[in-house]
Amino acid sequence: ITAADALLIFQFVKGLRTSFDFRPPQVLAAIPADGAAGVLLTANASVFFSEPVSSATLQGNLRVIDTATGLPLVGRIGASQDGVLQTFFPDAPLEPLRTYRVEVSTGVKDLEGNALTDSLTSAFQTQALGTGVLVSTNNPVAAINELLPQPIVF
Repeated sequence: ITAADALLIFQFVKGLRTSFDFRPPQVLAAIPADGAAGVLLTANASVFFSEPVSSATLQGNLRVIDTATGLPLVGRIGASQDGVLQTFFPDAPLEPLRTYRVEVSTGVKDLEGNALTDSLTSAFQTQALGTGVLVSTNNPVAAINELLPQPIVF
């Protein structure tokens, strides 16, 4: 018995799967959700599948696109939940107030080689950068490379 078989049996016993139906995999959800706004600049993009998918089929088939440039982000994909959850980890923080598009194409396959029947496109927008407000300065004066006598308060 393989790990994939054990996962199917476990899902059936726990009531997560009602049969051993071997339909092609489906995308169940994407996080951040489609239309989400204010997403952290350090966010990852995750996709939940109906069953474990092959990591080898994700490269080029699970992408996060910067809509301002039209280019895919550079990063890595990591699997968890026995391949049901696939997460894209960008190599650099996202840009503020930028829209990104998560794309999953039908080239993604499950462990038996069945391809997704439908692709997914989901978009989200990142948060704005915070702003500082100067509260007081007391006109501090100090020599270069010395500490100010009183702190500047933001």
